[in-house]
Amino acid sequence: MGNEICNGQFLRRAAIYVIVLAISSLFLTSVLVAELELLKMKYYQDDENNIKLSFEYYSQLFKYSN
Repeated sequence: MGNEICNGQFLRRAAIYVIVLAISSLFLTSVLVAELELLKMKYYQDDENNIKLSFEYYSQLFKYSN
């Protein structure tokens, strides 16, 4: 172990692990953000459809009540 630290092998390996960990965490974060954006778009789309349906329902109800 002392020999590895002296010639920099340990530090090089640790730096590679840190770089790989940083890249993989960035990738996973971007995937999670993309999933959240898709969920948000779906939520807003559902909300918009519900507003349209309720508007059509109440307009039909108003039309038949008169």
